[in-house]
Amino acid sequence: MSIKISCARKMAGVALAAAIGLSQPAMAGGIPVIDVSSLTQQILQVQHMLSQIEQLKSQLETANKELDSISGVRGLAGVIDSTYDTAVDVDPQGVLDRYGIRSGSDYGMSGDVADLYDSSNQNAATWLAQSEKSLEQAQERFHDLTGLVAQVNNSPDQKDILDLQARIGAEEVMLENEMAKLTMLQSQAEANRAVHAQRVQQMRVESSGEPFELNW
Repeated sequence: MSIKISCARKMAGVALAAAIGLSQPAMAGGIPVIDVSSLTQQILQVQHMLSQIEQLKSQLETANKELDSISGVRGLAGVIDSTYDTAVDVDPQGVLDRYGIRSGSDYGMSGDVADLYDSSNQNAATWLAQSEKSLEQAQERFHDLTGLVAQVNNSPDQKDILDLQARIGAEEVMLENEMAKLTMLQSQAEANRAVHAQRVQQMRVESSGEPFELNW
């Protein structure tokens, strides 16, 4: 029993170490931008966390079969008292300030040009903030799971294992939700990038009748 619990804890530690290395925001000319390839990598990292959780669950299920006694409720459902921001409230302006991004009016822009410039920065800042928040919560969820596994050694009976299995299942659902958010952000970034490019082309056609490429 102790060997299997030790294996589960080691697996959690390895996966947590990998999770700490999550990628940083991309920059283009000093302006924060959504890097779709980076989002794809982040999604793969969360998927890896989920894979590690499945292995932890397998270890706990094996330990469960080897125990004969069932005792009372252990209260393990409340061993982790962490907050979970389902709305993913973020502060885009804080991201812009962090990177020193100024508004179009600061550069003498006006009208549609200023609106296009500002909306591009605002969208990029929002996506970056949401991505960072989702990844942060995924890290916290996975880190908390190591605490659940550690609790097994404190009271190693079958009831403990059953309670832990239930709580780990709940944490897994939360991690899956974070992965869904990242997938949504990836699709949203691609769609908004296409819309942004079309707006630039439209402005060019309206002003001169000829399309051109503008990378903001």
